[in-house]
Amino acid sequence: ATDNDNDTDAEEVKLLLPHCVVDSDTLRLWYKPDDQFEMPKVNFMALLRTNTAYTEGPTASVLASLWSEVVHEQCNVFSYAASMAGLHCDFGNTRAGMEIHVSGYNEKAGVLLQRIVAAIRDMPSQLTEELFVRIQDKLEKQFTAFMVAQPYQHAMYAADLCLEHPKYPIHDRLASLMEVT
Repeated sequence: ATDNDNDTDAEEVKLLLPHCVVDSDTLRLWYKPDDQFEMPKVNFMALLRTNTAYTEGPTASVLASLWSEVVHEQCNVFSYAASMAGLHCDFGNTRAGMEIHVSGYNEKAGVLLQRIVAAIRDMPSQLTEELFVRIQDKLEKQFTAFMVAQPYQHAMYAADLCLEHPKYPIHDRLASLMEVT
């Protein structure tokens, strides 16, 4: 083998590894081609950075959970149809902010992402008292159900409370949930 063949092989291997395409203050974009199954799939993960949900107390944590659930509810209108076409989306809260995940076939993933962004943008005008009460009730049931969950779940949660700072006990979050209007 010549040095030229080794250089070509090294370049091909390098292209198959994940590599950062864009790295700026507001965006980090990684790319890795599917060299094994050659499927046209994409995994998109966005983080809307905010630490308010964890640093401002249990009420802020509850508000972040309510926001995430309302966005999920608003997106249910079109996300079911998208899931039938092999596209999926999910929302969640993390210590760094709110996460948006879109995965599936890349041909229409951009369309799904545009619909999600539009739903987030239009959320204030779409939020009704009925929707808020329904989401608040849903979270209350989740918090209450945790109170009677399996002991190992309580043990893992207690460990999280000790290791993650700040993290608020479920009963504090439930009390804050009842006060939010």
